[in-house]
Amino acid sequence: FLDKDMYRVRQLCSGLAEFDAVTRDTYLRLLDRVEKDEPVRKALVAGLCDRSADTRFHAAKILREMELTAEEYLSIEDMLRLRYEDLRSFATEFLLKQKDDALCESIRRLLSASKTEKRTAALDMLLQLHKKAERTHVVESCMDYVRAISKPTTQEQILIDQLLPKAAKSVKKILLTVWIAGSAVTFAAFGISWLVFNGRLR
Repeated sequence: FLDKDMYRVRQLCSGLAEFDAVTRDTYLRLLDRVEKDEPVRKALVAGLCDRSADTRFHAAKILREMELTAEEYLSIEDMLRLRYEDLRSFATEFLLKQKDDALCESIRRLLSASKTEKRTAALDMLLQLHKKAERTHVVESCMDYVRAISKPTTQEQILIDQLLPKAAKSVKKILLTVWIAGSAVTFAAFGISWLVFNGRLR
């Protein structure tokens, strides 16, 4: 690209959302061939949550080759409020590339969010991290935030149970013990009633 082309690219970046889906996708592909200055970077990050799946795909493809800033990670983190499955996959992929401290902060913010979409994404990330021995300490550092989810949705509870298998088993064991004890008491009461009825217990 010549300097005049770069100027046109920068001029169009801020108004990319106003174009139709085909034009946005075509334009975004061109951004892979230009210098990644601030306007271009903003357009690429915004493209990750575009209405068009093709645009989201190409934005993610280019962003994979870039070193993202803390501000860009925050923008991507906030995108997890949305329900596009591909976007959620891309966003968690990028967030998991952060260093441990920054990743912990991201997951804690998501777990504390009011939107279930964000909390679910955080729980998904913790399950992925749980499978990596070198990053299990990140999971442990976030467990208090997991336990702090007061009214989890059904989907959240399924994920929480996978993160807290011992706790889940313990609760089930207690419930089973209570059920058995209750059944035993009921059976004993029935036996006494039968004996009284038949005149064998006075």
